[in-house]
Amino acid sequence: MIIREHKPYNALISSMIDKLPNINRWRKAFLSEIFILFLSIRGRINFLQLARYGKYKEQRYRQQFEKRFDFLTFLL
Repeated sequence: MIIREHKPYNALISSMIDKLPNINRWRKAFLSEIFILFLSIRGRINFLQLARYGKYKEQRYRQQFEKRFDFLTFLL
């Protein structure tokens, strides 16, 4: 997999995440990492794939996905 510069994606994602209330700095970094991985991984996406191509371990992805996230607020 070829990883390119993510600055255009980071600017767009961070501007969308900054609009959300009650999101701390660690959660913002995690969400931006997730959205970049969703855009770059081909095929099936699971926690093992996220750990393989991402910068966190598999357990961290599992723990973060257990927490609630309001996608309707994010998309509006």
